[in-house]
Amino acid sequence: VFSNVTSCLLPVYSITATCTACPAGYISFRGGAANSNTTVFFLHSHVTQVDEVNCHACPSSFFCEGGPAHVQVQAGYWTLPLPLLWRYPWRVNSTLSDFVSACPSGACQPSTPLLYEHGVKSGGGLCTAGRDPASPLCSSCLPSFSYDMITEGCAHVDNWPASSLLF
Repeated sequence: VFSNVTSCLLPVYSITATCTACPAGYISFRGGAANSNTTVFFLHSHVTQVDEVNCHACPSSFFCEGGPAHVQVQAGYWTLPLPLLWRYPWRVNSTLSDFVSACPSGACQPSTPLLYEHGVKSGGGLCTAGRDPASPLCSSCLPSFSYDMITEGCAHVDNWPASSLLF
């Protein structure tokens, strides 16, 4: 609501701000806010406060049910930490799917898929057991694990005898 209070020497404006959630099928890890740190546009007798929450379509590689920041990444896919993606400006023609990749066979098969609730990681992971979640596409094994060519997984090596040889 816009009003110019005439009893003041300088114009005083009143603004009503509302928050609109992402529509169904869209997600965001950035909550909107109405405060003095956001941009306010004055156009004739209309005032608009802009604070983009950056809603993006839920990729087919995610389950997005339960709210705009409730996401489960399906097994077989890898992505950067989702809250991190909302800290950086999005390119005009980018979609969230541009930041999700299919993993090599067997690399991203966690026992419990990665789950975010209310924008916070609440459980699970992206990688198969023994794989390093800090490596892109879960491509590396964790320390004290080694790649096993037979199973295409990462095998624990701490208990191997020194004379063992793997081919």
